[in-house]
Amino acid sequence: MSLLASLAVSLMTMLEGEVSAGSNTYNIENSDCGTVEIPQEYIGSDTPDVFIVGEWHGTNEGPKAIENLACHFARNGQRVVVLLEMPSRFDGIIGSLGEPELAQQELCFQMPDFWGFAADGRRSVAIADLILRINQLKQIFGERVQIGAISSGHHVPRPAGMGTFAWMHNHMAENIIRYAGDYDVVLVNIGNAHPSPLRRTIQALPQGAFLDVSNVIQIREEGFGWNCQNGLCASHRSEFSWRYPPDRSLTEFPVLRLVEGIDGYEVALFIGPITASEPVADSDFCTQYSTESRP
Repeated sequence: MSLLASLAVSLMTMLEGEVSAGSNTYNIENSDCGTVEIPQEYIGSDTPDVFIVGEWHGTNEGPKAIENLACHFARNGQRVVVLLEMPSRFDGIIGSLGEPELAQQELCFQMPDFWGFAADGRRSVAIADLILRINQLKQIFGERVQIGAISSGHHVPRPAGMGTFAWMHNHMAENIIRYAGDYDVVLVNIGNAHPSPLRRTIQALPQGAFLDVSNVIQIREEGFGWNCQNGLCASHRSEFSWRYPPDRSLTEFPVLRLVEGIDGYEVALFIGPITASEPVADSDFCTQYSTESRP
């Protein structure tokens, strides 16, 4: 990929629409999509673009960047799906939430065993909010936007002789390929240990040959993220991304940019300073609903 082709374009507001969900209002006219820079070559590509974003779990800014990208791609007329590192048995739930006013309650009641486990940065309030915001975008863009869950879990039998990570990557790869057949852009949000082996797994499958798969490194500035490190699950401080320094000239985020010189990555997603997003289990995201209020 040429860096000349990475001259970024800011996508301006092109669609009006508003959807309410509790106290949150999604107003496309007021640019809730954010100011996003996306390389021109990814706008209107004929080949399905798969972006495997390796995130540092437990930040507010990582999931927000995924939401902004999905919003801009959809507003540009492309079909976009967001795929999460979440057991695929929840795929049908997060992909078919109802009216935004009831979506949060529905999410809590249908997935208590997932949100109830705190020791995991993937189960953050920011991820839950991302699901709700994509559901709001679906009300505006219709079938042009979708969200899914692609990871393995105890519901997926592991073949004899296959290691845990190989099993997980194979299951995720099959789900990514399945979704890519229906969408122009696939945004995969997973932990930063997975992009390279996951891409190799996709490319090793016959059905993955038609996909343009890019590994995306998440570039963060100083701040905090809630995740598990060395057996301690808590809010941890991060100075900045160790493999690639932040661009201090940037003032608005996210920015998707082609890069060179980072082994295994072609694209960088700059998300700016980071703040920690606590697990749903430690918040009032679901506890505010009583069993009597179940829809």
